[in-house]
Amino acid sequence: MSETWAGPQTRNDTIGTQGQECPHLATRTPEFSATFYETLAEAREKCPVAWDETNRCWFVVGGQTLFDVAHDWETYSSALGVGGPQFPQLLPMDADPPRHRDWRRVLNPFFTKKILEATEAGIRAIAERLVGQLPAEGPVEMAAAFARPLPGQVFFSQILDLPDDELEHCQELVERAVLLGDVEQMVSLERPHNRHYAFGVGIHRCLGSNLARLVLRVALEVLLERLRDIEVADGFQPVYHPVGVRSLESLDLTFRIEQPAAA
Repeated sequence: MSETWAGPQTRNDTIGTQGQECPHLATRTPEFSATFYETLAEAREKCPVAWDETNRCWFVVGGQTLFDVAHDWETYSSALGVGGPQFPQLLPMDADPPRHRDWRRVLNPFFTKKILEATEAGIRAIAERLVGQLPAEGPVEMAAAFARPLPGQVFFSQILDLPDDELEHCQELVERAVLLGDVEQMVSLERPHNRHYAFGVGIHRCLGSNLARLVLRVALEVLLERLRDIEVADGFQPVYHPVGVRSLESLDLTFRIEQPAAA
């Protein structure tokens, strides 16, 4: 790599896989999505950093290596664009200190746990409304009916405070641009401590992680309070979205809805 690397503050997407004893990584393909866990396990065993052919960049799969890279912004700069030069610059993500620090100093106070406590009732009302709109019978595609609308409606109404007549348009834009999901291989709600990188590490740790945790907690509480006999629908086969954040394209569930207790 040293023969082709031009130094800090440079980008080279033509290095390729020469000399790399790793499985072929093409993260934006259905094949990678179908063999996700097996491919990453093999990559972690053979090399903590692998070339991603579809994104034309290096893909960090080793836990400690990822931690080291995320904390060394001077070597691994974000100023040239995390997504690549073909995308518009997104701040503060596509910035290094001191510019990054100046942006986060302005934004961080709006996303503290204390500030976000005031949004919990509104988040719960949105989740309750979405559950109230679910069909009473038959399998329900929960990604479209609940999981995708919830984050956008929360952000636009509770954080940006947009009027109701603008929410639907903004929600359509979010659903076209983003699919959110979980990449954990094993889920345990009783795990006492879980060091993970779901929200990133280092200076670029997710600005909205406190909001995301709050939305997830409230969503699970509402679903478990209102839905009974939850089961995956017969014949459902999971298909994962291969671009960006790994997520289910759909999730077909059967259940019965329990009406909320009278106030």
